[in-house]
Amino acid sequence: MGRAAELAQLHGLFELALQGERQVVFVTGEAGIGKTTLIHQFLAQIGGDDGRRWSARGQCVEHHGAGEPYLPLLDALGRLCRSVDGAPVIELLRQQAPTWLMHMPALVSAEDLTILRHRSAGITPAHMLRELAEALEVLTRDRVLVLVLEDLLWSDAATVEWLGAVARRPEPAKLLLIGTYRPVEVIVRGHPLRRLKQALQVHGLCEELSLRYLTQDAIAAYLAQQFRFETQDAMLCQDLARLVYQRTEGNPLFMVNVVKDWVRQEVLVEVAGQWTLRGRLDEVARSVPDNLRQLIDQQFEELDAEAQTLLETASVAGVRREQFIRARGTDVGPNGTTVSRFEFRHALYQEVLSQRVPVSRRMRLHQRMEEQLAPEYGS
Repeated sequence: MGRAAELAQLHGLFELALQGERQVVFVTGEAGIGKTTLIHQFLAQIGGDDGRRWSARGQCVEHHGAGEPYLPLLDALGRLCRSVDGAPVIELLRQQAPTWLMHMPALVSAEDLTILRHRSAGITPAHMLRELAEALEVLTRDRVLVLVLEDLLWSDAATVEWLGAVARRPEPAKLLLIGTYRPVEVIVRGHPLRRLKQALQVHGLCEELSLRYLTQDAIAAYLAQQFRFETQDAMLCQDLARLVYQRTEGNPLFMVNVVKDWVRQEVLVEVAGQWTLRGRLDEVARSVPDNLRQLIDQQFEELDAEAQTLLETASVAGVRREQFIRARGTDVGPNGTTVSRFEFRHALYQEVLSQRVPVSRRMRLHQRMEEQLAPEYGS
């Protein structure tokens, strides 16, 4: 729901790839914004492998340390080789990129693996990078490949280097490469992906598709489809959409879980095949679903003690790192001092963090705020 423009942009890039113009696009947005859902819908719309296209998906995994080089690429190649039509891909890798096939031993016999290891002896990382880049150009001469690499914020440096090399190659290739990541996490981690994306954008070698929150109308469309609301239910649908939007600000993950929680609490119930409202929705509108509370708690626990203290204090004050708060410009106080202003990305963040603060500490924080603000604002 609410992603027609984004889907149209992906289809436009796909058409360019069909013409032999390699395309690289980064689908970005915070956790729960719907990056994976958007890509799944796009892949469903372009259809399956019908002799004209391939699609492959590689998943980056959060790790501590350097991580395994090229992990998401090996994951994607392995899925492609194991597909129904994967035999030509295996043979191509055997001829064009034996080092890569050697790193997927489950796809070849023990005898072939020994031969591949002998052929790959002494291969440098730069040669390995070039092997796959050239192999994909051969692979996509007559058949487009949609290569999806998810959660690049956890990718290794070698994968990022390969992405840059492939994006910069001038040779024709029917390749659409889609990468997903969360911009805030890339910035906080100092990940090399940020510099690569900026460099590619400057030279027009990549696109960025940044997903925004859903509008209230998109939420209404979701509710109408989810609960099969008829015309006579239009008022109820709009009331629910307005409340969901106020509660979640259009975050798709929050939206789905808040609505599921209302069903679980039997505020929304199905009677004789028709969904209806039972009781007062505003009585449960302020509750936070357990799974969302756990998600926010987990993100919070990953911060250092100083950041936790700052966010807890902010939650009590009633005012995201960009993960939790965002800048809202500046303001000038009564004494002429210019100060920066911030707000929580979601009311749910503020509620969950505020509830972590014991009452006694909350009282002390309020007192300290008053002592700080009184000299400046007076009465």
